[in-house]
Amino acid sequence: MTRKDTFVPVGRSGRSGASRIMTLDRRARSLRLSLLRKELTMRSLAALLSVALLSSSAIAEPSSTIDLSRVPRQCRAVAEMPRSAKLVEPALSARVSTASCLAEVTLPRVPATEKEASIQSLDAAAAPIIALLDEVIAHGNPETQVVAEYTKGDLLLGLETRLRESIPPITPATSVASATEIERRHRRLEPKLARWNTDATNAFQRITELARENPKLANENPVLGYMVHEAELATR
Repeated sequence: MTRKDTFVPVGRSGRSGASRIMTLDRRARSLRLSLLRKELTMRSLAALLSVALLSSSAIAEPSSTIDLSRVPRQCRAVAEMPRSAKLVEPALSARVSTASCLAEVTLPRVPATEKEASIQSLDAAAAPIIALLDEVIAHGNPETQVVAEYTKGDLLLGLETRLRESIPPITPATSVASATEIERRHRRLEPKLARWNTDATNAFQRITELARENPKLANENPVLGYMVHEAELATR
């Protein structure tokens, strides 16, 4: 970009184009930092999901095993469960662990842009992961439901963040015309993310409801307590 492209004279309002660029830049920076903080917070406990699951003691008929032929090689170890298991917990734990692994292995392979085709591809790639988590939500006890809902909300927020970050950032060197177009692209993108955002919000809202219904849940398990705390922040 040339110097001529980034120089904008003072307009009728007395406010320079450079000033407007900086305002747009601050707005974009604030949005990106907010999203980044939320994404990092949601992902910071991924390694502790199994710990939270193992703390519960739901008893039920053994659930069917995961079809390993449909699971990437990198995720098969966490998808396996003992054939002799008499508790539902190993099955639920395996599903959450598999969903987390699939999110890390398969979703990054799908190109993320604001184009409708890209969004549909990400939707299709996320569908089997969401299905695993929904199964845990449907059959788990409150502890496992919290972990599954948290993982689901984390996944959906991650997809939103990837698509938003596919749009170039506004910098001090960005021309007013380019900055305006970037804002337009964000405005066009947001309605496309509405369903993911709603589902993520619902997941975190459900966590807060589970915590209210089960007061000891967050107090007796620090991992679940942190998840509840972050869910409360996400739904404010």
